[in-house]
Amino acid sequence: MALNTYGAVKFTDFGNPQTISMVVQSGAYSGGQVVGASGTPSNPFSLGLDSVAGNELYVQIGSLANVVGIALETASSGTDTVIPVATNGIFLLPAGGSCYAGRHVMEKGDGRGDDIQAVGSYDVLADATQTIVDYPLGKALNNACSGGFVLVKLGL
Repeated sequence: MALNTYGAVKFTDFGNPQTISMVVQSGAYSGGQVVGASGTPSNPFSLGLDSVAGNELYVQIGSLANVVGIALETASSGTDTVIPVATNGIFLLPAGGSCYAGRHVMEKGDGRGDDIQAVGSYDVLADATQTIVDYPLGKALNNACSGGFVLVKLGL
Protein backbone atom coordinates (compact mmCIF):
# COMPACT_ATOMS: atom_id res chain seq x y z
CA MET A 1 0.00 0.00 0.00
CA ALA A 2 1.42 3.38 -0.99
CA LEU A 3 1.32 6.40 1.27
CA ASN A 4 -1.28 9.04 0.56
CA THR A 5 0.57 11.31 -1.89
CA TYR A 6 -1.23 14.32 -0.42
CA GLY A 7 0.40 13.71 2.99
CA ALA A 8 -1.65 14.18 6.15
CA VAL A 9 -5.22 14.87 5.05
CA LYS A 10 -7.03 16.44 8.00
CA PHE A 11 -10.83 16.36 7.88
CA THR A 12 -11.20 18.33 11.12
CA ASP A 13 -9.34 19.03 14.35
CA PHE A 14 -12.48 20.45 16.02
CA GLY A 15 -10.97 23.95 15.95
CA ASN A 16 -8.41 23.01 18.58
CA PRO A 17 -5.37 21.18 17.16
CA GLN A 18 -3.77 18.79 19.60
CA THR A 19 -0.21 18.07 18.56
CA ILE A 20 3.07 17.20 20.21
CA SER A 21 6.54 17.97 18.88
CA MET A 22 8.78 14.97 18.31
CA VAL A 23 12.26 14.52 16.84
CA VAL A 24 12.94 12.42 13.74
CA GLN A 25 16.15 10.63 14.68
CA SER A 26 16.42 8.10 11.88
CA GLY A 27 14.35 7.02 8.90
CA ALA A 28 12.33 9.13 6.49
CA TYR A 29 8.82 10.18 7.50
CA SER A 30 5.96 11.31 5.33
CA GLY A 31 3.09 13.50 6.43
CA GLY A 32 0.13 11.23 7.09
CA GLN A 33 2.15 8.29 8.40
CA VAL A 34 1.15 6.67 11.68
CA VAL A 35 4.06 7.22 14.07
CA GLY A 36 5.03 5.95 17.49
CA ALA A 37 7.19 6.95 20.42
CA SER A 38 10.77 5.77 20.27
CA GLY A 39 12.48 4.40 23.36
CA THR A 40 15.76 6.16 22.55
CA PRO A 41 17.61 7.72 24.17
CA SER A 42 16.91 5.86 27.39
CA ASN A 43 16.89 8.99 29.59
CA PRO A 44 16.07 11.93 27.31
CA PHE A 45 15.00 14.55 29.83
CA SER A 46 18.07 16.69 30.30
CA LEU A 47 16.30 19.66 31.85
CA GLY A 48 15.39 17.95 35.10
CA LEU A 49 12.35 16.53 36.79
CA ASP A 50 10.03 19.49 36.25
CA SER A 51 10.41 20.24 32.51
CA VAL A 52 10.68 18.70 29.07
CA ALA A 53 12.07 20.37 25.93
CA GLY A 54 10.42 19.87 22.52
CA ASN A 55 13.54 18.20 21.19
CA GLU A 56 13.60 15.44 23.81
CA LEU A 57 10.79 13.18 22.51
CA TYR A 58 11.75 10.88 19.64
CA VAL A 59 9.49 9.43 16.97
CA GLN A 60 9.61 6.23 14.91
CA ILE A 61 7.33 4.75 12.29
CA GLY A 62 4.39 3.30 14.21
CA SER A 63 4.32 -0.37 15.00
CA LEU A 64 1.17 -1.32 16.87
CA ALA A 65 1.75 -0.86 20.59
CA ASN A 66 3.81 2.34 20.47
CA VAL A 67 1.53 4.46 18.23
CA VAL A 68 1.10 8.06 19.40
CA GLY A 69 -0.39 9.85 16.38
CA ILE A 70 -0.14 11.00 12.77
CA ALA A 71 2.94 12.82 11.40
CA LEU A 72 1.83 16.17 9.99
CA GLU A 73 5.01 16.99 8.06
CA THR A 74 7.55 15.15 5.95
CA ALA A 75 11.14 14.83 7.20
CA SER A 76 14.26 13.29 5.69
CA SER A 77 16.22 10.42 7.20
CA GLY A 78 18.44 11.22 10.14
CA THR A 79 17.79 14.96 10.14
CA ASP A 80 17.01 15.46 13.84
CA THR A 81 14.10 17.57 12.57
CA VAL A 82 11.29 18.38 15.00
CA ILE A 83 7.90 17.54 13.45
CA PRO A 84 4.35 18.01 14.76
CA VAL A 85 2.42 14.82 15.53
CA ALA A 86 -1.38 15.00 15.75
CA THR A 87 -2.91 13.15 18.71
CA ASN A 88 -6.51 14.23 18.05
CA GLY A 89 -8.66 14.96 15.03
CA ILE A 90 -10.16 13.14 12.08
CA PHE A 91 -7.81 12.09 9.27
CA LEU A 92 -8.21 10.38 5.90
CA LEU A 93 -5.90 7.34 5.95
CA PRO A 94 -5.25 4.46 3.52
CA ALA A 95 -6.96 1.19 4.43
CA GLY A 96 -4.73 -1.90 4.45
CA GLY A 97 -7.54 -4.26 5.41
CA SER A 98 -11.23 -4.17 6.26
CA CYS A 99 -12.46 -1.21 8.32
CA TYR A 100 -16.00 -0.87 9.66
CA ALA A 101 -17.80 2.36 10.52
CA GLY A 102 -17.96 2.92 14.28
CA ARG A 103 -15.43 0.19 15.05
CA HIS A 104 -11.89 0.55 16.40
CA VAL A 105 -9.05 0.52 13.90
CA MET A 106 -5.27 0.17 14.25
CA GLU A 107 -2.09 0.55 12.23
CA LYS A 108 -1.62 -2.66 10.27
CA GLY A 109 1.61 -3.55 12.08
CA ASP A 110 3.80 -4.16 9.06
CA GLY A 111 6.31 -1.54 10.24
CA ARG A 112 5.47 0.95 7.49
CA GLY A 113 2.89 3.09 9.32
CA ASP A 114 0.96 3.61 6.13
CA ASP A 115 -2.24 1.60 6.34
CA ILE A 116 -5.12 0.91 8.70
CA GLN A 117 -7.23 -2.17 9.47
CA ALA A 118 -9.88 -3.26 11.95
CA VAL A 119 -8.78 -4.08 15.50
CA GLY A 120 -8.66 -7.82 16.08
CA SER A 121 -7.66 -8.59 12.50
CA TYR A 122 -5.51 -11.64 11.95
CA ASP A 123 -1.92 -11.29 10.81
CA VAL A 124 -0.40 -14.43 9.31
CA LEU A 125 3.26 -14.42 10.25
CA ALA A 126 6.13 -15.76 8.14
CA ASP A 127 6.12 -19.03 10.10
CA ALA A 128 2.39 -19.46 9.26
CA THR A 129 1.22 -18.83 12.81
CA GLN A 130 -1.62 -16.40 13.44
CA THR A 131 -1.85 -13.73 16.08
CA ILE A 132 -4.71 -11.45 17.03
CA VAL A 133 -3.54 -7.91 17.58
CA ASP A 134 -5.43 -5.28 19.53
CA TYR A 135 -3.88 -1.80 19.69
CA PRO A 136 -6.56 0.75 18.76
CA LEU A 137 -5.59 3.98 17.04
CA GLY A 138 -9.12 5.36 16.89
CA LYS A 139 -12.51 4.70 15.29
CA ALA A 140 -13.45 4.40 11.64
CA LEU A 141 -16.17 6.78 10.46
CA ASN A 142 -16.85 4.87 7.23
CA ASN A 143 -16.48 1.37 5.81
CA ALA A 144 -13.38 0.71 3.71
CA CYS A 145 -11.43 -2.23 2.36
CA SER A 146 -7.79 -2.67 1.38
CA GLY A 147 -6.84 -0.15 -1.27
CA GLY A 148 -9.51 2.34 -0.20
CA PHE A 149 -9.47 5.18 2.32
CA VAL A 150 -10.99 5.47 5.77
CA LEU A 151 -11.78 8.53 7.91
CA VAL A 152 -10.31 7.84 11.36
CA LYS A 153 -11.17 9.72 14.55
CA LEU A 154 -7.95 9.48 16.54
CA GLY A 155 -8.52 8.25 20.06
CA LEU A 156 -5.06 8.60 21.55
